[in-house]
Amino acid sequence: MRISHALISAGLLLGAYPAAAAIGVTDDPVLFWNDLAIKSVGGSAPAQARAIAMMNTAMYDAVNRTSNGAGNYYNLGVSAPGGNVRAAAAQAAHDVLIAVNPSQAAAYDSALASSLAQVGAGVAKSNGVATGAAYASAMLAARSNDGSKTVVAYVPGVLPGQWRPTPPGYAPAAVPQWGGVTPFLMDSGSQFRPAPPPSLDSAEYLAAYNEVKEIGSATSATRTADQTNSAVLGRLERHDLDPNRRRRDRR
Repeated sequence: MRISHALISAGLLLGAYPAAAAIGVTDDPVLFWNDLAIKSVGGSAPAQARAIAMMNTAMYDAVNRTSNGAGNYYNLGVSAPGGNVRAAAAQAAHDVLIAVNPSQAAAYDSALASSLAQVGAGVAKSNGVATGAAYASAMLAARSNDGSKTVVAYVPGVLPGQWRPTPPGYAPAAVPQWGGVTPFLMDSGSQFRPAPPPSLDSAEYLAAYNEVKEIGSATSATRTADQTNSAVLGRLERHDLDPNRRRRDRR
């Protein structure tokens, strides 16, 4: 079985499966492990993206080695024997996931056992396992000091224009350290960062503020029917997604 390198590279896009799609252990291992990761890796969205990117990158390198790939590798200088492609992909994915999400270790161990059971015993299997483990180890080492676990004491401001916790949960700022996390491929996190919003005393900010007031007014004469419908539908969707509100409505 050969696995498309392009498919592995697109691993982060695999969250768009149809809801009814059932991916089993006998299917493409890249699809299987991405499906498992998407369903099991918790935390903030940036943390989830980091974990799944690490997993897919380790799988890419491992699978590339099993097919004697002479192309590009993310983790360079790794010694690995190649071997069976399914074993390599499964071991790489398992080792990364169990390191970044140890609370699901039992599920990942079970998935690995099922995955490796699809491969006949022999040198190809053992080499594939060794290859997957080697690239997972290299991936974990490469990201071990990337700043994702740095503690940043974020203190909300109180002046106009400064962010502060909002109702109803008044949750703290999410992952304030993420701006300093080492990117996977970019030179720095600020390489393509957009400019800040206009200052509160600028004509641009005043124009935007007045536009929101005008279109959002209950008696707005300029808001279109489509804009009104969009706002109403958005409010209804938020209502439907709020479990506390649904419980109140049932009483």
